[in-house]
Amino acid sequence: MDTVKKEQKPAYADVMKFVGKIAKNNKYVKVETAGKSFEGRELPVLFITDPKVSDEDKQVVFITAGTHGSEEAGRACGMALIEHLASGKDPETLKKQLFVIFPCVNPDGSIRDTYHNAQDKNIYKDYRYGEEPEAAEAKVVWKYAKKYIPELCIDLHGLAGGSMKECIYLHADFPSNINTLVSSTIAYSAQLGAEKAGYPQGEAFVHGIYPQGIKGLPQACISNFNSIGFTLEMTENYYTIKENRESGMARLKEILKWGNKKSFNQPYSGYPVNIISGSSMWAFVSHGATAGKRRENRRDVFKALKRIPALERLSPDKDGAAIIRFEVTGEDTDVPQRYAVQCRLHNGAKLKSVIVDGRKMKEQGGEDGYVLRSDTCSKFALVSVNEPMAPGKHELKLNYNIKFFEK
Repeated sequence: MDTVKKEQKPAYADVMKFVGKIAKNNKYVKVETAGKSFEGRELPVLFITDPKVSDEDKQVVFITAGTHGSEEAGRACGMALIEHLASGKDPETLKKQLFVIFPCVNPDGSIRDTYHNAQDKNIYKDYRYGEEPEAAEAKVVWKYAKKYIPELCIDLHGLAGGSMKECIYLHADFPSNINTLVSSTIAYSAQLGAEKAGYPQGEAFVHGIYPQGIKGLPQACISNFNSIGFTLEMTENYYTIKENRESGMARLKEILKWGNKKSFNQPYSGYPVNIISGSSMWAFVSHGATAGKRRENRRDVFKALKRIPALERLSPDKDGAAIIRFEVTGEDTDVPQRYAVQCRLHNGAKLKSVIVDGRKMKEQGGEDGYVLRSDTCSKFALVSVNEPMAPGKHELKLNYNIKFFEK
């Protein structure tokens, strides 16, 4: 095979020219300067969505590209995604999702053709749990991530070492059993999409948490917001930039489909992040009538998990009652002001009453009460509690008409 000469574009100047052109007279695209690099260069951020639908009702997808300045493929893939979305050819996705895209996180490194930024910092490793980033560019990006609390975060990179090792990196520190399954399944669908397009893919790798702390913005979003997060690698010095764009887009299109449907026994349509801790059988889930309210509650309840030793469903369900218990430790400060729990019952069960901490709940939608839904083999009860998750012991009791354990 002939050697492919490294393509130096798209560079920072190309990105800035592209951003100015694509945002001009495009109803789906808005651009603002999010901040500046260490050497004072502008960091543009693009917001792409259908403006006719309220952002409060949409999933948020947070995309970063060009974190490493010497990796042109990441920037190229980010620009390809912007072009695709701005074309309006995927109206369902634009109606249901809001994209927040940083097309060139490291402009100084792009100009210098260096992996690190002008502070000689690896921006990718600069996101640490419980601490603010040190790199100028990471500070800007993290400010927006905290503001928008994304359901999905993807960081686009290029494998400057070349060779056929395109892949998706998963990230560890999942708070519930289902998140491991979710991320692996979504990554596999993306892998199949790329191979169908003609680009061989390696299996997904788990980055994990390293001794120095969080590695990567997707990891930071997972560890702070219970987001879904991936790092996508495009092969450089083996494929052309055009091929990098095609391979990256094949994977991205498959991933974005998950934001338009209901999956993994989640109570809401969209990216499956609403089971915060637990499983399909019983779990804390996001509370709220809109995607925006659920985002904020997901963040708050996820943070509170550190004060909840366990969420348990007593076994077995004697006397036809599913009992779920948890305890919140610590003082009555910084607690979520509302929460929700999902419980799964056998399909033949007829729910008679739901009691939360001695209070009988009404069968109704909204912020306080419960709703039922069914699938082919079971019933799901979603119990929304419009009360603080106060310190102390809590019990949810779901009484139903089947007694499985009679002597």
